[in-house]
Amino acid sequence: MVALTNAQGAPDEPFTGPVGQYHIQTDQGPERFFRFQTLSGQYRREQRHLDGSVTGTYGWVDPNGVLRLFDYVSDAGGYRIEQQRLFKV
Repeated sequence: MVALTNAQGAPDEPFTGPVGQYHIQTDQGPERFFRFQTLSGQYRREQRHLDGSVTGTYGWVDPNGVLRLFDYVSDAGGYRIEQQRLFKV
C-alpha cells in the first residue's frame, strides 16, 4: 500500500495546511487504494479490502471554510456513514 502523509504527519487524514492538489493510487494486489484532494478542498480516500468491503472518507470545504469529512463503510451490511468530522481550514 502507498501512504501519503500530510503536514501534520497523519497518513489517514486530509491535508489541512496550505491548499494543495494531489492524486495517489495503487492497483496492485487484491487490496486497492486511492486518495485525492482538489484545489477547491474536495477530498476522498478509499480502500477495498480482501473480504470485498470498502472503507473510506470523503469531504469538502463548505462556504464557511469548514472541511466536512464523512467516514464510510460499504460491506455485506450495505453503505453507511460511520462518523462525521469537522476541521476549520
